[in-house]
Amino acid sequence: MHPIIERAEAGFDVCGIKLTATVMVGENLERHEFLLLTSASTLRGSVKAGRNSLPVSQLNVRPIQLQPKLPGPTGFWLAAAGQGKAMRTQTTQSDEPGYLTGAVPLPAAIEQLEHFVAGKKMQFGIEYAADQPQYAISFSDKLPLPARTDLLACLQGQLETMREKHTDMLQQ
Repeated sequence: MHPIIERAEAGFDVCGIKLTATVMVGENLERHEFLLLTSASTLRGSVKAGRNSLPVSQLNVRPIQLQPKLPGPTGFWLAAAGQGKAMRTQTTQSDEPGYLTGAVPLPAAIEQLEHFVAGKKMQFGIEYAADQPQYAISFSDKLPLPARTDLLACLQGQLETMREKHTDMLQQ
C-alpha cells in the first residue's frame, strides 16, 4: 500500500492510494490490486481495479508473467470494516485487459482515503461474473507515518485548491 500524490501549478491535484493484496488460491498466487484517486481539477474520484495470477511453479521464471483474470471485473467496492455502506464504482471498460476503471463520487472517495490515513481495518471486493459466490478481502495495515502525513497533507491541500478554483460550485 502506498500513496499517490500529484501536484499541479495551482496546488495538489491528485491524491490517492495504490493497494496490492496477494493471496494463495490452490496452486496459484493471486494478486488483487486497486488504485483509488481523487482529483481537484475534475472534482471526481476514480478507481482502477483488477486481479491477476501466477502459478506457484512459475515463481522462479524471469521475467514474471502475471496473467490477468479474464473476462475483466464487473464491479468494485471498498469500505471500512463495520461501515454499513460500501463505496461502489460506476464501472467503465479499461484500456488494460483484466481491469476495470470507474468513477466514484468525490466525497465518498475522500472518505475512503481518510480511512486509510486513520489506519482503519478495510474490506474490498473486485467482482467477476464467473465468481460465485463473490468474496471480500479484509486487511488491516497502516501506511508508514511519513506516507500518512503526505497523504493527509495532499487531501487538505486538495480541498484548499478546490475551494479556490471552484468556489461557485461548492457554494451551491
